[in-house]
Amino acid sequence: MAAAIAMALAFLTFYYILCWTAFSATPGKMMLGLKIVDHNGWPIGIAKSIARLFGYAISTVSVGLGFIWIFIDSFGRGWHDHVANTYVIHEGRSKARSRDMASDLFHDLASGPPTIRRSDPKAGSASNKPDRSPRSPRSTWPTE
Repeated sequence: MAAAIAMALAFLTFYYILCWTAFSATPGKMMLGLKIVDHNGWPIGIAKSIARLFGYAISTVSVGLGFIWIFIDSFGRGWHDHVANTYVIHEGRSKARSRDMASDLFHDLASGPPTIRRSDPKAGSASNKPDRSPRSPRSTWPTE
C-alpha cells in the first residue's frame, strides 16, 4: 500500500512539474485557455514549478484554505501562487482577463456555439480570422 501511494505521489509530482514547466499549464488549464506565468508574464521554470507544487501541498494540508484564497485575493492568486510568485492568466484573443473566471466560462457556455451570420458582409474575410501575430506577454500584464 505504501509503495502504491509513493508511486502515485511521484507520478503526480512529475506530471505537474512537467506540465507547468513545458506547457505553462496542465491539460485542464489548456482547455480553459489559462496559462501560468511569472510576475513579468513569462512562462515559469522548473524552480517555480517546484515551489508552486510545494504551495499546493500547503494549500491542501490547510483543508483547502489556500485554494479558497483565490476568491479573496485581488488577482485571484492562491497560496501556491504566492509561494511561487506566479499568476494564472486567461489567454483569450478578445477576452478581457477577469477575476471571476467561473462566471466567464458560464457566460461562454450559455451563449452556445459560435456561429457566422450569413448576412454579415465581413464573414469569412481576412478581418475575421484569429490574430496569430506574436505578442510580448509583458505588454499585457500589470506590474505590482
